[in-house]
Amino acid sequence: MKPNNLLFQGRTYYFSVVLKEKNSDFMMNIYYMTIKINGDPIDPDDLKPPNKTEVAMSITSLNYKSQGSINFSMPIQTGLFSKANKTKFFELFDVYVINTVKARESIRGIEFTVVNNRTINFTVQFQNPYMYGLLNKKSDNLVIKCKNISDEDKVGYLVLNATN
Repeated sequence: MKPNNLLFQGRTYYFSVVLKEKNSDFMMNIYYMTIKINGDPIDPDDLKPPNKTEVAMSITSLNYKSQGSINFSMPIQTGLFSKANKTKFFELFDVYVINTVKARESIRGIEFTVVNNRTINFTVQFQNPYMYGLLNKKSDNLVIKCKNISDEDKVGYLVLNATN
């Protein structure tokens, strides 16, 4: 929960926190918390621009050969993923890796293959492939993020653990 997100304002949240002594099954305290966030409640549909549809997307696979697939919740126009529009894709999306030490690393490139209007296959070329989690048995994350969003809390992320 990020309380600075507009979608949380004007609402009240209730939590119970249980504190338990590490080596005891009966020594515990329960604390009840109420959090009220100021502001007026906002309907998520009010945040969408006029004449736009919200489309969910997710990375459904990423294998050891750096090949994966993006699935969309509804049919899309696939022209953005053509070789001719590659620069347009990078104007709209930021694609990078969060490595095993939580540092951001750029990718060298990405190639797309359109399967249909809901599925796009891709191959990512990493800067330092020998350093990634597939060899270290730790998690790296591939992130595809929309650019030019004024409110970071409204940004959609595609994140996938590279060892999945």
